[in-house]
Amino acid sequence: MAEQYQAVVIGSGFGGAINACRLSKKWPGEVLVLERGKRYPMGSFPRSPHDVARNFWNVQSEARAGQTTATSEESHGMFDVRSFDHLDVVICAGLGGGSLIYANVFLEPPEEVFDDRWPATCKKTDLAPYFGVAKRVLGARPVPQNDDPRRRIVRTERFQEAAKKLGRSSKLTDINVFFGNDFHSPLPIGEQDRNHYGALQTSCVYCAECDLGCNTHSKNTLDLNYLYVAENRYRSDVRT
Repeated sequence: MAEQYQAVVIGSGFGGAINACRLSKKWPGEVLVLERGKRYPMGSFPRSPHDVARNFWNVQSEARAGQTTATSEESHGMFDVRSFDHLDVVICAGLGGGSLIYANVFLEPPEEVFDDRWPATCKKTDLAPYFGVAKRVLGARPVPQNDDPRRRIVRTERFQEAAKKLGRSSKLTDINVFFGNDFHSPLPIGEQDRNHYGALQTSCVYCAECDLGCNTHSKNTLDLNYLYVAENRYRSDVRT
């Protein structure tokens, strides 16, 4: 570890990863990224009930009064459950932060979200260009509809039918999932290729295990884009 850096980024979730990428571009080789969790290479996310139960962040010195955890043993796993008076929150410890366990959905908030409680500089019109940048980097797109009958999702069809009967319109949501680099010519299910940044990914296999960590790296998590660029192109020092 170097003795001096131009910037130190603590955490590697959406805020940390984007800042790490931008700062590393400005100061190549002079940015340190610190993540309390570990790296999760392809195929390394736990799946058995026993292993998942042990994959919680359970550090006794950090526990709040009355907080319960999945295991009494101290552990440094991925799922960190924080309990508050009227709210429970699941956050993530791992390179990529919450992107490792979120549901991949990319939604732009409507105009009415940005009411007068937000600062004047945080309005939809001001942020619009940055939504576009994030969408490109995260590879947000709908599920392909044109190349393989196995991509048919029955529950989606039922929802569309229900919306039509109610006289409402519906559309497929953009999701941050890898189906290959060409939107119009998706990579066959299960085939691998490197994404635009050089990270190896698998065209989504539709296993529906996104929230447990994607073992095929089909999910466009931050370690495969923003952090990958920061570390591999701009030589940031990433410590986990």
